Amino acid sequence: MKREIESVFLEQTAQWGYREVVTPIFEYADVISPAVGEDLLQRGYKITDRQSGRVMVIRPDVTPQIGRISATSFRDRRPLRLSYCTNIFRYEETAGGSQKEIFQAGAELIGISEPEGDAEVIALLIEVLERLGIEDFLVSLSHRDFLDGVIEENSPPELKETLKGIFLRKELHRLEEMNRQGTLSERELSTYCRLMFLYGGEEVLDLAGEISRGPLTRKAVENLRTITEYVDEYGLKGKIRIDLSEARGFDYHTGMLFEILHPDCGESLGSGGRYDSMIGHFGQDSPATGFSLNLNILMKLARTESKQITTILVSDGSGDKKFALRTARKLRMAGFSAIREIIKRDFQATLAYAESEGISYTLRIERSGSGKALSLYPGGKEKATRKQTALIRDALKPQRIKIMHPEDQGL
Repeated sequence: MKREIESVFLEQTAQWGYREVVTPIFEYADVISPAVGEDLLQRGYKITDRQSGRVMVIRPDVTPQIGRISATSFRDRRPLRLSYCTNIFRYEETAGGSQKEIFQAGAELIGISEPEGDAEVIALLIEVLERLGIEDFLVSLSHRDFLDGVIEENSPPELKETLKGIFLRKELHRLEEMNRQGTLSERELSTYCRLMFLYGGEEVLDLAGEISRGPLTRKAVENLRTITEYVDEYGLKGKIRIDLSEARGFDYHTGMLFEILHPDCGESLGSGGRYDSMIGHFGQDSPATGFSLNLNILMKLARTESKQITTILVSDGSGDKKFALRTARKLRMAGFSAIREIIKRDFQATLAYAESEGISYTLRIERSGSGKALSLYPGGKEKATRKQTALIRDALKPQRIKIMHPEDQGL
């Protein structure tokens, strides 16, 4: 399932012009830390380089690595479209404090600052999920500047981080508690309570003006409106929801943010956003936007149609191993999966093994006079189809094959 998801992902991103990049599992902590942010760096696992003694971090996130690569090896190539399928390692408090390896797939668009670039990565993301057969997901779209702008307009700077933490955890009761303690005025409480529920369709952008008309929030709303209009041009706006109270995102995110939600899953399927200031930490300023998907979760939801290969267990009762090996090779060259039954056991036990392993057919080779007799036994509940048996016959010409039916096997 993981391989199939990665294959679909890389094929879809390639159609949009994104090329796969492979990043190292280790990074020097002092090189990557300015771009990663303190929170993400603390969740990473660290080791010491035996040669230099420098501290290294095991990859906690891929986006900063791509930022470093784009500012060095690919500094003269813009725009840059890159994709990846890899694993990251983070200490997650939500996972009981245990080590956690997460398989990720993602795409990054570097060198484009226009909202059309944001719409491109969102549309690409939606198309990937649809090709994986995932239904009922929503892309929750927000903008970092809107929440920041509302807090700056209504409360003193020392309350900013506290309030952002409350919005991050959606703790409405904390706002009411701060009001009872006199930390928040009635006006502030009313504003933040309304903001907490500012979630829905495009009408949310119209309601935003009732909460704030400041330059920062106005610009954020117009940015989101433009992005949704571009996504609509792709015919995908129905998958977008606006959440102006969202406080998630890594330290390196700067503008619009989004998270992929599904009703059957308590965790997000992935996330993304704009990170215009991050690449500058590696020596070259460059606008950028992208997303990552959590394959651990997608494997539970995806409905891929992987190619089914007919498997054949080649069992030799003739004593001519060379013939059995040549037979298996012919079957593989014809596109079948051919498995040699090397263990010596009763043939009924071989048939039982094939059934337990879901093997399509068992091909039994036995002596017949001066030649060989080949018998094909359908595995498990599968019936031998004319098409499959014809293909097997063609692969093994000039040998004659007897097709055995379940009633002949005593199964």
